[in-house]
Amino acid sequence: MYYYWLTFPPTDPNSTDFHKYIVNNQIGFEDFIDLQEAQNTLSKSYFPEINLEKFHFIGIQEFFREDLRELQHLLNWPEVKIKPSNGNTYPDYKARVRNILGDRQLIRKIATVNREDMELYQAALNLRGKRKGLSNSLQQYQVCLQASQQRLLYTEVVPQKDKAVLDTINTLHN
Repeated sequence: MYYYWLTFPPTDPNSTDFHKYIVNNQIGFEDFIDLQEAQNTLSKSYFPEINLEKFHFIGIQEFFREDLRELQHLLNWPEVKIKPSNGNTYPDYKARVRNILGDRQLIRKIATVNREDMELYQAALNLRGKRKGLSNSLQQYQVCLQASQQRLLYTEVVPQKDKAVLDTINTLHN
């Protein structure tokens, strides 16, 4: 969200006061993650007090194509071909992400201040695992790890030599 916001003009009619504050005051990434408004945005803004178990289907970004195929089958939809188009245009974005992912202390801090979002994500992963018939958390972890690595390698955000960083991030998710 942070780097996307830096490419999004604060004069846009959809810009929020918080977005304008971040851009106009040139708030850095590490200061951004300390702001309460930037923490747990999914659990606070999109899923407050919502029991995910009430949903018939929950898809996970890392499994987007696989989950979309399953949803198409369940709803008898025709096949949809999706071309990835969510690349961030912020200058040196990939290098900045590599630096963040390489800083274990920063990753730990991000996970800590976003504990509620991490718990929401884990609950969604558990429900997906249940739907897919995965019998234990290790199986779900292995599937998540593989999908996360594929996604990151696909987008070329983290080179293969940073596999240890990926393992750390995935451990924090579980």
